[in-house]
Amino acid sequence: MASQSARSTADVVDLSSLRDAAATLDAEELQVRLRGLRTQVLALGTLLPSDRPIVYLDYPLHLNVGDLCLQLAAEQLFADLGLRVLGRASMFNGRAWLERALDPSVVLVLHAGGNLGDLWPGHQDFREAVVAAFPHNRIVVLPQSLHFSDEQSFRDCMQRWARHRDLHLVLRDRHSHGRVAEYLGDRAYLMPDLAHCLYERPPLMTAAGRTGQGRLRLARQDLEALVAPDHTVVAGAYFDWAQIYTSGDRRAYALIRRLHRLDDRLPVSLPIYGAWRRFAQRAVARGAAHLSQFAEVDSDRLHGMLISLLVHRRVRWRESRTGKTGAYVETWLAGLPGLTAADTGTAA
Repeated sequence: MASQSARSTADVVDLSSLRDAAATLDAEELQVRLRGLRTQVLALGTLLPSDRPIVYLDYPLHLNVGDLCLQLAAEQLFADLGLRVLGRASMFNGRAWLERALDPSVVLVLHAGGNLGDLWPGHQDFREAVVAAFPHNRIVVLPQSLHFSDEQSFRDCMQRWARHRDLHLVLRDRHSHGRVAEYLGDRAYLMPDLAHCLYERPPLMTAAGRTGQGRLRLARQDLEALVAPDHTVVAGAYFDWAQIYTSGDRRAYALIRRLHRLDDRLPVSLPIYGAWRRFAQRAVARGAAHLSQFAEVDSDRLHGMLISLLVHRRVRWRESRTGKTGAYVETWLAGLPGLTAADTGTAA
């Protein structure tokens, strides 16, 4: 009897070890899939060969950490592909580039994100100006989500862009890609978000190694919010990117923005991009570090979700007004370990 009892005890499985093993398998699957998405983004090298110089236009000049993450990801992509960057400009200091005669070998690379459409007209107007100004140069629009509230505006835009024989538009979800492909055919491409280029790279790499506790509710508070969060319910219950910035950061940002506008009026370019890139690096590092303090992030921002995944946090995602988060999850992240859909919208 004693020996039988001993065997029975030995056969009992330690549930904690099973949970640890399951967590390890999930972590390994997450890592494999995120590395795979990064590899897919590098396929942009077919459009951006290393023997053709580029000009990077419409980089973000605002305080949205998600867009700044895309700026750093674009620079990482250029480095990974061995590209020579002749110049860079935002929509605030890009007018001079529109007036230049560029060699046909130069490729115009337009910034990635979720502002392709009529929701953010400043960026769309600048893209339209670039397309009109360079009919004989290759133009590559980095991975975007599409959102036009006016269908006729969408059709007009696509018809204009279809007339440019070397314009290539990269979309980051199947829905956007399907709509654009009706006009651009094989010059519409489906690829993951550019942020995946930063997986296991600075400035996200450090944050990924931290242990987090509790849950963070990241709720956007701009015109893309599906429902505005109610701050009167629980003070400090919601976090958004604006909260990572100090008064000193805002003064520095105001100065850099003024210099960009001045740069657009001068006959020579001011050396301002380096300062802005360093600002972006600090902002993204700080944003990722804040997210990594938590074990789970509940977010209606697409890049709140993606940055959290890239630093190995569990994520509950919520939809935004444009539907881009759900479209992205459906296209690339279905069944990803640690990613679940929240039950309600922005204000929950």
